[in-house]
Amino acid sequence: MADIALHASPEKVEKVDAFRKKNYRYQNSTSTEQAGVHLELYKEREELRKDIVIDRYLNAELVLCRLLRQISLEILNLAELHLDSLEDIL
Repeated sequence: MADIALHASPEKVEKVDAFRKKNYRYQNSTSTEQAGVHLELYKEREELRKDIVIDRYLNAELVLCRLLRQISLEILNLAELHLDSLEDIL
């Protein structure tokens, strides 16, 4: 539902996508590249979340990401993979 409401407004989709790209780059950058970006992202996030449609979409996305992470961890725990002999290529 959140996805449908967001995609009804192309300008909101652009804002969310731009924020997600910045956030991804921040999360995957080195500590020297992160200087000052954290506060900028926080302010942008707070501004975006004032819009109820964007807020619901970002919340739904976060729930999905957490579920996928939990499923991945469960699979790894159940599989009991023995990867010691492969650590040089992993």
